[in-house]
Amino acid sequence: EALGRLTTEGSVTTVPYKGFFVATIDVTDLNAVCEVRLALEPLAARRAVESATAVEREQAMVLLADIDVEASRRPRRSERSNRDLMDVDRRIHTHVHACAHNRYLAETLGRYLNLSHRIWSLVIDRVPDLSAAVEQHRALLEAVRDADPRRAEENMREHILTYDRVVRELLQNAF
Repeated sequence: EALGRLTTEGSVTTVPYKGFFVATIDVTDLNAVCEVRLALEPLAARRAVESATAVEREQAMVLLADIDVEASRRPRRSERSNRDLMDVDRRIHTHVHACAHNRYLAETLGRYLNLSHRIWSLVIDRVPDLSAAVEQHRALLEAVRDADPRRAEENMREHILTYDRVVRELLQNAF
């Protein structure tokens, strides 16, 4: 059942009589992935601010503390610490998606977040410091805390545009 779901999501491919394999990442999909995320992530951020419960707002503060922990590690950056930052990024996005209280939006964005992280994995070894991308979420989480939907929406839009620009630059420099 899990493999069937991963196949549906495009993370796994099935080869008859051979089995399941991790799907290749097609960076030409970057445009489409970013287009969907640019339309839906700001919506999720706005809805998260409008719908977050008191407990979810407190959880946003825990995520803010996680950003601070990662920021304290900056002088010792490595590929491993970039992967730790990707984990913080994933937890922040997933939290925002959950706070929107729309399971269809959360499921859709979860799929596109996975695709985005798979694309990141192609260039992560060339990213000198991923902390700036995760640091962008500070304003987002503060907007959730402060109940400021416009600021949350704008911050998320800027975050997706930054992701798109950085990945493109890294891919262009690779060739």
